[in-house]
Amino acid sequence: MRKLAVAITSVLVLFGATRAARAEGPVVNKATCELSWNAPTTNADGTPLTDLAGYHVYLGTSAADVIASGPTLQVAAPSPTPVAGSRVVWSCAAIAVQQHYTQIAAFDTSGNISVRTPVFPFVVQSVVTVNPAPSAPTNVQVR
Repeated sequence: MRKLAVAITSVLVLFGATRAARAEGPVVNKATCELSWNAPTTNADGTPLTDLAGYHVYLGTSAADVIASGPTLQVAAPSPTPVAGSRVVWSCAAIAVQQHYTQIAAFDTSGNISVRTPVFPFVVQSVVTVNPAPSAPTNVQVR
């Protein structure tokens, strides 16, 4: 049985991240939440990866939940032979507004599954609409 290797690298936030009181991990806007990671290029034994099928994404509302859970969803691999630096992006805009924890594991066409990444926490918040004030008048003249 071959083993695959994958490492989660970030939760992308298009409009910046903040930390909320008692929240663990970055706080992301529901409308723009993206989870991304670097695609593995080798099997765990160092041989080239040529049959990557996809990724198991594990989600939970606590670290213990995600560690104990089966995969929540699968993300198809964009390529069976990823090149170094390839990124995989999954939109997390459809998940609930709350604290989340995630792990990722890669799997190949033979059903081999990598070890999971470390648990990565993040918080999804509601979309915040800002109604900005109008611009100041310009070209003021007195006659």
